[in-house]
Amino acid sequence: MRLPLAALAMLLTACGSTATAPTPTAQVVATGQFDGKSGEQVSGGYRIERSGGHLTLVLGADFQSSAGPDLHVVLSPMLPAAVQNATALADGAAMVVAPLRAQQGEQRYALPDTTTLARHRSVLVYCVRYTHLYGAAPM
Repeated sequence: MRLPLAALAMLLTACGSTATAPTPTAQVVATGQFDGKSGEQVSGGYRIERSGGHLTLVLGADFQSSAGPDLHVVLSPMLPAAVQNATALADGAAMVVAPLRAQQGEQRYALPDTTTLARHRSVLVYCVRYTHLYGAAPM
């Protein structure tokens, strides 16, 4: 028996799943899981959805981050293992998406229509003010 996507999402929610379904018309083009960096705790997943020609970065319902000042979501051209505190924005090719809205839970960030995902290799949680990397996930 095949369930419609909306029914499946309701079933997962009722079963206590922390995953959230993509928007019914969205195509998932990237996913990953965060790992903490620099002694910080960041965990949970993300996905990037394409819908109607627009891209949206979605931090999952299971997303959690240590508290910190001036935390931002960043797309980086560097692999997670290569990103360091001071180098996360140093090459000028990283894209600061937006300030992190909350330390936990699902969050949606519209990406500029000019975003070329092939140029990016990781999603970061990064303190811009103190050049401190909190977490990274591969793309």
